Parts: sequence; structure tokens; C-alpha cells
Amino acid sequence: MATLLPILASCKDDEETPTRTQAEVVEITAVFVPGGLGDRGFSDNVYEGIYRIKEYYKGDQIVAIRPLIPQDEQEAYKYIEQWFADDSSEYRRLLVTVGDAYGAWFEKNPHWRPKGQDDVLFLDSRVSIENCYSRYITLYGLSYMAGLFVKNLGSETPFVLKANNIDFPINEAANAFWLGYRGTTEHFMNFTLTLADSANQGYNLPDSAFQLCTLLNYLGFDFVYPLCGYSNQGLFRFMRSEMAERLDDRRIYTCGMDADQYCYSTQILFSIVKRYDLVLEQFVTDWLQHKKMDKKVTFGLGTEHAVYIVSPLYQDMVDYRFIDSIQQVSIAFEQRYLDSAYAH
Repeated sequence: MATLLPILASCKDDEETPTRTQAEVVEITAVFVPGGLGDRGFSDNVYEGIYRIKEYYKGDQIVAIRPLIPQDEQEAYKYIEQWFADDSSEYRRLLVTVGDAYGAWFEKNPHWRPKGQDDVLFLDSRVSIENCYSRYITLYGLSYMAGLFVKNLGSETPFVLKANNIDFPINEAANAFWLGYRGTTEHFMNFTLTLADSANQGYNLPDSAFQLCTLLNYLGFDFVYPLCGYSNQGLFRFMRSEMAERLDDRRIYTCGMDADQYCYSTQILFSIVKRYDLVLEQFVTDWLQHKKMDKKVTFGLGTEHAVYIVSPLYQDMVDYRFIDSIQQVSIAFEQRYLDSAYAH
């Protein structure tokens, strides 16, 4: 059974915003990835954004917010079908899907298209679907910067751990990391491993990640770039274990992913943060004000939505002039990528 948490909040305009009728009522439904909530990553980040929306909008307009957390793909599919089937609502409605997989589902179901006052927003998706909005935070610049940073620290044997070898966002990030570290993506297959063989899988296998880290540490890899969602918790758990302490002469380091995760291990050098909470808050603000918005937007390094944070334990060891310089290089590198035909 999915978690259904209706939140009723009032909504009032600031003096500078357009006036809305006090009788207007809107419904916002957010469908998360199966098992995504509690991943200590961007799904939790989005959930925090939903609560801030509830707290911020207080006044005359009523906003009903329904976060849905399905147990599996079948349940998620059912919730979206039900949302489109319930077209009798006289309220203005917004459906928010959280996760890259939903865009592909919509492309395969042409009857899933908003009508009338309804709108659909894809978070963490690059899809272009008629009458729908998409907002995507690319890891390309952040991953390129991570590769440059790890190289400068003297890492000799970095490793990329991916949830699977199919999903575009993690392949994009892995390629950028290797380009930052060595200037090429070639000849590195032996230094990349996946946890699952199917699309949208491998993100909830922390035990498998734990076991792999034991092997990686024994083989002498000194840094893991983790692209596994909640499975990353297995990596962090290994670093806190007695086993890792016994292998202190071959200590392995990593980074936080999607959120600032420095608290999970003293071996997390930095975190790569995707602020989808800010993306959602801004979108909902503009949507409530009936503003005209771009259908498809990609955010990258250099914006407030894609952030690189050095862990507190290592902040005094870092030359921030160097951090600034590699960030500027990475921003320019990412922009060339986003301007290319490959990124669209």
C-alpha cells in the first residue's frame, strides 16, 4: 500500500504577485520512484521541498498536496492511470513525477496527456512531451569537476560504481567523470562496475554495494565515484565497518551523491548536490501565478541547483582558489556539451 499523505495548506499572494481569485483551488500530486522516499538523496530532497511549499503558501487559495510513494512499478503505473482517469475534477491540477523512468512511460502511453486545466511536470527527466514540462539537473559539469578534483588529490586508481549500464543520467555522469580524470572515456571498462542489468534497477541494493566495496578495497582502488542512489548507503556502511578499519593502509574514499552526505563517513571527501527542492518550489510558485514557463529546462553547474560541497573534515586542506578554477573550467566544459546535439 502506498503512502498517501494529503496536506492542506492555504495560499496567499505577496503584494507584488498577480491577484488570484480566492475561490480557486488546486491539487498537486507527486508520484515518487518506487521505494525512492528514504533514499537520503534527491527524493527526500523533493519531499522537503513539498513541505516548504505547504508552509510558504498561506492565505486564501487552497493547495491540496498528495505525495504518493508506490511500492513497485505496477503501483506507480496504476496511480498515474488513475490520475488521468479522474478528469472530473473542477480544480486546476498538477501531476509531478519524480525520477527519470516516468518520461519513458509517458512516451509509450500517448493517452497520458494533460487536458484542460491539468499540467504535468517531470523532475529528473529530459523528455520533450507535448503539453508537459520537464526539469533536469545534469551531473555532467559536477562529474567532470569531480574527476579533476580526484586527480589533483593524487588518486591513482579511481572506480565508478553504477546502478546499471542503461539509464542516461548515470552514464552521462560516468563519462564526464572519466573525461575530467583522464581526458578520455576509452579503455576504462575495467574500472566501471554495475549492480544490475536492467534499466531503472540497481538503486536499492546496498548489501550488494557493501560486498563490492570489500573487493574494491582489497584490490587497491582508492576512490569510488558512486552512481547508485540508495545503494550508495552500502558503500558508506562499509567505510564505517570494522573491516574497513582493518584495511587502513588501503583506505578507500568516496563522495556523497544527490545530497550533502558527509555525515555518513569520514571518508566522504565532498558531496554533489542536486537541489530539486528549489526547482520544484520555483516551478510551483510560477504555476500558481499562471506564469508562462519554458517546457523544458536543464540546470547545471554554476546554478544554485547543482552544488559541489567539500566535506567539513577536509575544508581546511583544500585550496579554494583551485576549487574555483576547476569549477570555472567545468562550467565551460559542460556548456559546450549542453550546446552540442548529443545533449538534446
